[in-house]
Amino acid sequence: MFNNTRILIVDDNESIHEDFNKILIYHDNDQDNYLNRLEASLFAEKNQQSQPEVFNYKIDHSYQGEEAVLKVKQAEETQNPYAVVFVDVRMPPGINGIETVSRIWKINPHTEIVICSAYSDYSWNEIINKLGATDKLLFLHKPFYPVEVKQIALSLVKKWNLGRKIEKAVNYLEDEVNKRTNELNQLLQQCRLANQLLEKNNQELLNSSQVDPLTGLSSHKIIIPKLNELLHEAKRNIFPISILFFGIKGFQSYQEQYGIDQGNEVLKKVARILSRKLRDYDIKIRCTDQTTDYLEEKVQNWQIPHSFGGDEFILLLPYCDNKNLPHIAKRLIKMITKACNENLLTPELEIEAFLLSIDPISDHLDIQEIFQKLFEKQNNKTIKNIQTF
Repeated sequence: MFNNTRILIVDDNESIHEDFNKILIYHDNDQDNYLNRLEASLFAEKNQQSQPEVFNYKIDHSYQGEEAVLKVKQAEETQNPYAVVFVDVRMPPGINGIETVSRIWKINPHTEIVICSAYSDYSWNEIINKLGATDKLLFLHKPFYPVEVKQIALSLVKKWNLGRKIEKAVNYLEDEVNKRTNELNQLLQQCRLANQLLEKNNQELLNSSQVDPLTGLSSHKIIIPKLNELLHEAKRNIFPISILFFGIKGFQSYQEQYGIDQGNEVLKKVARILSRKLRDYDIKIRCTDQTTDYLEEKVQNWQIPHSFGGDEFILLLPYCDNKNLPHIAKRLIKMITKACNENLLTPELEIEAFLLSIDPISDHLDIQEIFQKLFEKQNNKTIKNIQTF
């Protein structure tokens, strides 16, 4: 019935050991057992009650406290511990029962203890102060009745085994929880890594969508957010903003004559000049054939007053007013014109430009009004006739 039925009797009186053996060890030749078997055979049909279950305790004996502690230690080392220990208090000349119990519990705190004594050497409070308040300690007064010993042994052996089963179940549950926790932590780590990779890919995708792959300048997809951001900052910190729009006149014909690769080289030259000559915080944007559709999609009920192309650029210049803008534009466009016409055998490519300065105090323009004002007087201005609006 039980996994562990080991009991240790600790007493310096040999007759006490004999009493425990008589009470706890089952003897098949006992007269009572013989009479019980005889009754069961004679009145089997009348008496169908089951016979009491027999408990085969494995009993060891110690006559001194030190010997008991050693046996408990050896039992623990062989992983065959005692479930219950009955301990006398007085065991001269060795250590007393209270000290014996204290040492046993240091070896195995799960051991069920029964203190047996006919004397009152220690009060209950003294014993509790020494051993602690615990549910693993019972007191049995000598002389004891056999039924008391039987019931105590049965209850404590059951209790010890039930406690180990519960302990095993708890350990199993803890292991399962730790296992599941580790698995969840691994999954969380994988999710974090996946999210980091996703964020990285999204950022790369975002960056790739905001950067023109040919020139390395910003793409038209940042026009609206960057212009809104600049307008907000300009109003808050009171600084002017200028917009310089320019395109390469005749670029379409040039590309058709010399090919796409040569045309791309011209656009790359323009981008390099803009990157070198303008400030880092100036926003340099290359337009494409999709710029018009993109802007009209982002702003409802907006008809763009210009059809953008891949040879056109928009520059957003913070801290640049209408006095400095024409001079900056002329110098910049002259450099671009010269670079575009290097080693050309055809007539010069010209740059047409349109300029607009915004004063955050006096001008209260939204994006639609800004582009409307930028292109409302478009007349194919060239480098020789830049007009500021």
